[in-house]
Amino acid sequence: MCGIYAAFQALPQDSADWQLRLEKVSEQLAHRGPDAAAWKWADERHVLLHRRLSIVGLGPAGDQPMSDGRFLLTYNGEIYNYIELAEQEGWSLESGTDTELLLRLWAAYGPDCLHRLDGFFAFVMLDQEQKQAWAVRDFSGVKPLYYSGDGHSQMAFCSEEFPLATSEKVHSEAIRAFFNEGLSDVLPWSQGLQEIPPGHWLQLNWTETALRVEEPVKWYKGEKSSIKDLREYLLGSMKRRLRSDVPIAFALSGGLDSAILLGLAREVLGPEADLHAFSVSAPGMPGDESFWQKQVADFHKVNWHRIDMNQAQGDWLPQYIESTGRPAVAWNNLAHWALCREVKAQGMVVLFNGQGADELFGGYPHYYRAALLREPWALIKQMSKWPLNPMRLLLQALLSWFKQSELSGKSPAALMRDDFFGLRLGQLLHYEDRNGMAFSLESRNPFADDQKLAEWALGQGEELSSRLHNGYSKGALRQAAKGLVPEALLQRIDKKGFTVPDTALTLRSLSEWKEAIFHERLNAHVSQEMRKKAWKRLAKNAKDHKAARYLFRCASLSYYLKFVVSRHEPSQPD
Repeated sequence: MCGIYAAFQALPQDSADWQLRLEKVSEQLAHRGPDAAAWKWADERHVLLHRRLSIVGLGPAGDQPMSDGRFLLTYNGEIYNYIELAEQEGWSLESGTDTELLLRLWAAYGPDCLHRLDGFFAFVMLDQEQKQAWAVRDFSGVKPLYYSGDGHSQMAFCSEEFPLATSEKVHSEAIRAFFNEGLSDVLPWSQGLQEIPPGHWLQLNWTETALRVEEPVKWYKGEKSSIKDLREYLLGSMKRRLRSDVPIAFALSGGLDSAILLGLAREVLGPEADLHAFSVSAPGMPGDESFWQKQVADFHKVNWHRIDMNQAQGDWLPQYIESTGRPAVAWNNLAHWALCREVKAQGMVVLFNGQGADELFGGYPHYYRAALLREPWALIKQMSKWPLNPMRLLLQALLSWFKQSELSGKSPAALMRDDFFGLRLGQLLHYEDRNGMAFSLESRNPFADDQKLAEWALGQGEELSSRLHNGYSKGALRQAAKGLVPEALLQRIDKKGFTVPDTALTLRSLSEWKEAIFHERLNAHVSQEMRKKAWKRLAKNAKDHKAARYLFRCASLSYYLKFVVSRHEPSQPD
């Protein structure tokens, strides 16, 4: 897990501006890689830069940019099966790193090697002999990769936006999506920047200076498999994902997915392994998950660390923006950020998260809604096996969703694929990358970064009923997890995602945020009158969640705009 930067067709290497530019970029990416920093010129107009967070092969032989004389690489990510691939090729990895494995595979096979990689990555590879370059992003988009330029005379790539941004102008569409849809990653916030989509690469030929976007490989080729086979596959996948030369930790939400990851790790590492789990809780507040978190922590006998959101402070919001470079949509963004901060404080470097399971195994409620249109009797037959009260509650919820939502007509599986490769999962992966990297943590998502698991799970037909077990969502996953998590958790249906008491926390922070909320820098984007009305509504009704959410986003955007301006102010002389 690192920070990468590449510039092509730039000013000549001997330009004094470039030394200052590269030093500044390296400093801006330092939080992504505090262990080593370097840059290398392929020739006088092509340079790669790297900031290293050492995870495997900790010695200097693994530092980047890495070169074999012909190919030059700057790489961010983890290739979990690097040991197996090296054995298949008969190679001995002198650095002990997956970086060396990637460099050697590319030299031997070029882009054809990508389908063999088990893991996540974003990298830029230069072929100094053929005068070509590739900027590549993993199949599900776990790692970000932004770029700027016209595709002809000048191009630059980076793990983050700010090293590429040339002005303080913010994209108006990003602000609209932030306020209206609660999305902060519809597109880059800095005007003039783009992001390589998941499963794509950009290829540049140095002589023709042409930009080409490759279409992603079409996945979803899954075949039927037994629950026993799925369990064995998950254990093998986790064994590879536990490879690390630095301490690891697990995020524990109280839900099924994070508990399964912890259960798989315990099964692989054995009962004596020293495991650490980190949870966000809010004792005495709505949505608190402490009861379930404790059940899982006790079941696996882990060191359990808790972040109490009752202790959250209003100054977390500007701190979050300063360290992640994005406005927060809601308090749950800050809660995960605070969790990452505590993980780092406890000396951990790798954090496991459970993102991706809902999209792969059919865990979201809107899949049920789509299934009621396509397969009503099969779905009702499954749900009839439930106890009466849960079934009644779900039916009531589905009926209310029908009244409030537009139905796309897509099958449940099509929605799952859209969610996995689209904004739903992409948004969560971006949050985790930013929150983890703010504290130099590598975020691992075993459900989101495993291509073979995605192929199997997304290839189980178009209907939802075949994915259920006695009416319960994520049926295959629940069955495969028997014995790995508390039995009561396998029967749970009331998990509502990563929730915190956001309205109460906003009320407590309003006085601290008041200046930011009503600052004139927001006037071009948000009406002063609307801010005043929301303030008055919340003052009259402390449970006005809509007003609280709106004021939170006003404060968040205000602090962000202030931060953007500060990043573009010229440095003051000493």
